[in-house]
Formats: sequence, C-alpha cells, structure tokens
Amino acid sequence: MGAAIEREATAVLKDAEQLAKVDTIEELVALLIFTVIALTAIWVLYRLDSAPVWELAKVDEFTKAVDGDRVLFAGSWNPPHAGHVAILRALARRHGHVYACVGHNAKKTYLVDAEQRTQLVRVVVDADPVLRNRVTVVATAGYVWREAKRLKCAALYRGVRSWRADGFSETVLHVLNLVGPLVLGPCLRPVATRYLAADAAHGDCSSSEVRRRVAAHEPLEGLVPRAIRADVRRLYKRGGDKDA
Repeated sequence: MGAAIEREATAVLKDAEQLAKVDTIEELVALLIFTVIALTAIWVLYRLDSAPVWELAKVDEFTKAVDGDRVLFAGSWNPPHAGHVAILRALARRHGHVYACVGHNAKKTYLVDAEQRTQLVRVVVDADPVLRNRVTVVATAGYVWREAKRLKCAALYRGVRSWRADGFSETVLHVLNLVGPLVLGPCLRPVATRYLAADAAHGDCSSSEVRRRVAAHEPLEGLVPRAIRADVRRLYKRGGDKDA
C-alpha cells in the first residue's frame, strides 16, 4: 500500500511540476505581450505629445534650413487653396526638397478624383517661382507613411487651421502613422510628424470653404491661387462634396 501511495504521489508531483512549467511559460508569454503593448502605448503617447505644432509665421525659428533633406506635406487638396501654398512655400525655403502628397481615402467619396486634384496641385506648383523645381507632386491611395518611407523623407508635415479645430482628426491620423510602420512595415521606424498651424492671413482657409463658395457662386480671390481658379470653379460647381 505504501509503495502504491508513493508511486501515486510521485506521479501527481510530476504532473504538478509539468503543469507549473506550462503555467510559467504561459505567464511569461502573457507578461511579455503585456509589456510590449504597454511600452508601445507609452511610446505612442510620448510621440503624440512631443509632435511639434508650429505657427506657420514662425516656422523659420524652429526648422533649420537643410539643403539635402526631403520632407512630405500630405493632404487631400480637395481643392488646393492659399493655405496649402503658404505651407509649401515655407517648407520649400527650409528643406532640400518637398513632396506635395495628394491622398485618396477609398472609404470616402470625392466629387473630384485624385488624378484631377493632383493635376490642380501641379498647375499651382508650376505657376509659382518659389515652388517650381523645389516641389514634386505625388499621389497615393495607400498609407501616407508608406509614401514618406518610399521617398526617404525626414519628416511628414500636416497643415492645421488650429489644433482646436483639427486636433482630434489629426491625432487619429498620427496614431496610424506611428503604429502602421511598426505593425505593417513590419518594424519600420516611423517618419516624424510635424504640424504647421495657419497664420492670421490663412486662418480661415479650408477646402470646405472653397467648395462652399463655389456652390454659392461667391468670389474665390484670396482663397484659391489664380492659376487654378477657373478649373476649381468648373470642377466643383457640380455640387457639394461628401468629403470634408
């Protein structure tokens, strides 16, 4: 009897030891996953908090002129307006080369397609002596961060009317720009995101205001570059756009 109990106890101890080993491995994996998620969340929050929001009028005080670097300025350009041009000019003076990236979100409906919007931006660039030969217009239907990585850009710029007006939507996009390269890259280093807030002269500039004026048959002077005013009125006069 004693021998049988001893054998049974030994078997139970072996089973318990095996279970303990499994539990330990599972716990270790769970702890590792939790640590990675926690550190990633902390890193994302830090990058979000540290992303600079510079006033357009004071950008020269913050960004040093660098002859060799490339940067990307992304937006829907739906349509291009004077605020976009002001940002492009500021970036062209401070950086070696600027890519004006026209984004297209397949989940949104645009009155004017990406090809036409891209052509509008090209006309604006070609007509401006400050931008000509310093800005290249590109278009993407994918993630903007992929385009920035493909073009080897040092920074990805976004324009905002103000952080109060555009901060929430920009934060969502910023999270995608941070997490996307890590998860989908995979493990690519994200391109730094920087924001330029409109100056007093362009605080009311927005693509939605351009579309409203076109629909109301109001003047576009001061809001849309002269080189594309007629084209913008022709392309957008067909009605409202579901994309803001």
